[in-house]
Amino acid sequence: MAGLESDKVEKALLGKMRAVRREGKDWKYIIYNDQKKQVSRTLLSKGAKHSLGPNRVSEMARQLGLETSKQFHDLVNCPLSRDKALEIIERNSPSDLTKRDG
Repeated sequence: MAGLESDKVEKALLGKMRAVRREGKDWKYIIYNDQKKQVSRTLLSKGAKHSLGPNRVSEMARQLGLETSKQFHDLVNCPLSRDKALEIIERNSPSDLTKRDG
């Protein structure tokens, strides 16, 4: 499966998924469900727009708790709704995730 552009990924994380972005060496995106419970997180390199290759897309999908790279592509390209994405993420999230502060 093809890669994705970092600006489109960031837009989907901040907009659709309502992630909170925290600064560090890389940008950390933390996703909360509607009950304000942390359900997922991922990282994206800082800097200018860049292409994310298939391996990085797969890694980000896994970090978020999605089941496939295609689901991550669908999240970024709009066929996958926030509610459906949260359903998948929460089903796959480790139970101790809420204990992490990010």
